[in-house]
Amino acid sequence: MMFMLGLAAPRVSAATAGRKVDGTLTGPGGFRVTGCGDVTKIGSGTFHAAGLGNGTYPFTVCIEVFPVITFDGTITLTTAGGATLTGAIGGTGAPEPTFDVVITGGAKQFASAAGALTVGPLVESDFTNCGPNLICQDWRDTGPITGTITRISP
Repeated sequence: MMFMLGLAAPRVSAATAGRKVDGTLTGPGGFRVTGCGDVTKIGSGTFHAAGLGNGTYPFTVCIEVFPVITFDGTITLTTAGGATLTGAIGGTGAPEPTFDVVITGGAKQFASAAGALTVGPLVESDFTNCGPNLICQDWRDTGPITGTITRISP
């Protein structure tokens, strides 16, 4: 006598499997000596990314430079439809920083979102507000945004 036992693999919804993010962001950025850390890096602008669509972002990152360069900050991505995705920025870096982002939630379909993104390396160009020592406080940031968002609400 032969018995066949059929096992079905559990269904994985798009909400739990994750949504890949792959795109770019660009906008004004700069350093400020007030705020947090040894110096504060700020940025804002627009993003265009598969898995997220188009939208705007601001970020603020506290930078400590001793004994190693470390980042601690926040970023908010707001889609054209008004959904927001928030994240905590961490990591270490160099002159063209790469920010590790742990997704902490958001609003609308991202209300219970999780996952991880990478912003950068950010390339700085179009420098302005430069002092006699050639240290500039403002520029244009351009760089990739990649990663995976999980737990997306339908």
